[in-house]
Amino acid sequence: MLVLVFSAVQPTIQWNLIGLVVVNQVLAAFVLLVRSVLQGRHLFKWDSIVSVADRFTAIVVLIVAFGLFSGTGIGSNGVEKFLVAQGLGYLVAFFLGVICTGGDILGRKSEKLTGEFDASNETLNSSTVSFSTWVQGMGWFVVLGLAMSAFTRLDIQMLQWFTLDITSELSLPDDFPRPENPGFLANGMYAKGYRFLDAALIFSSMLSVQLLPLFSKRLAEKLDLQPLVWLGFRLVFMVSVLAAFAGYFYGKSLMAMFYKITVDAEAFNMGQLFFGFMLVFVAMSTVHVFGTLVTAAGDVRWLSFLAIVCLIINVLVDRLRIPLMGPFGALEGGLATQLVFALGCIYRAHKRDLFIWNWKYAEFFVFQIVVPAVIFSIFWAVFGLTSALNTTPIVWLSLGCSLLLSVLILGYLNFGKELKEWLSSRG
Repeated sequence: MLVLVFSAVQPTIQWNLIGLVVVNQVLAAFVLLVRSVLQGRHLFKWDSIVSVADRFTAIVVLIVAFGLFSGTGIGSNGVEKFLVAQGLGYLVAFFLGVICTGGDILGRKSEKLTGEFDASNETLNSSTVSFSTWVQGMGWFVVLGLAMSAFTRLDIQMLQWFTLDITSELSLPDDFPRPENPGFLANGMYAKGYRFLDAALIFSSMLSVQLLPLFSKRLAEKLDLQPLVWLGFRLVFMVSVLAAFAGYFYGKSLMAMFYKITVDAEAFNMGQLFFGFMLVFVAMSTVHVFGTLVTAAGDVRWLSFLAIVCLIINVLVDRLRIPLMGPFGALEGGLATQLVFALGCIYRAHKRDLFIWNWKYAEFFVFQIVVPAVIFSIFWAVFGLTSALNTTPIVWLSLGCSLLLSVLILGYLNFGKELKEWLSSRG
């Protein structure tokens, strides 16, 4: 529905591509349905296989499409080939998921299929839940999903509407190609950075999928959630903060390498966007832990209201900042929105005694910021890297050493105790 709404306001529409997008969204919804059934039965191994089946299939199809049918009428452009490959990937993932559920995606025979589902348990027996209650609960999930989808995807459309001529502010050379609509230039710059955020979020989103049933089980059994929540947060925070430091020190070189940028001013701007998106990654990965915790506690209605508030914040900030800053204004809106959403989830978890802040946790944040800051600065100085555009192997050696040493030190400081306990239990 959101795809059709946004399409209706576009000046020119390629309806063949829109049709493929809509079909893919429907197929993706069915894939999520079968994955939810697998997760509900704690068949996480099969869920993991289904979760990568669509991407693996799409990659194989794209290799075949570009290798065998390049220049033919089959998929007249790269976007069309990608959408067809994505749709085939969703179809394969859906049928694989149906097979893994034994053909029972409605869960009517789940106790016979897995041996893990206790149909006699009233808390799990769907017959004890009225249809109206089920619809009301699903309604809040729909509101939450629509609001979160909107405030994470609305930036592109608002960039196209409200971007002014920002080329002078971006310090681009006079011979740099400028489209008639400056919003297209802003969209292109924003999308180049956003794809890395999308890739980074795979880690925290997959972790949240594993955390949801664990949180739900501990809540049902009235067990202490604190250790599990703190462990999940430390993991995503360590990864996201290291990504942010990598973006701050090496963002310009990374973007220049990925997009073959030779103009220093363009590489600088893209590097700043990359760093900003990694800061958004810090906030969104936090949401993937605490938002999952609040969801497991059944507080979806509160999350829906919070998502609506964040949507309003996103629209207001984008409307104010995009005319002044272009893609950087949209980035500011996204960062502000995600920070509010993350802090709101943490506050709600604390309010409901799902997670209690302890001041001894403060040293974790000190180490998490100071250690990589020192390590990255030392390697940056030792290898003699300057502000000039540099994509030589020395940059990647410096980045690799910085990340490796930071992971080793922070891994020991953050997870040394758990690792020792695990090793002792195995021995």
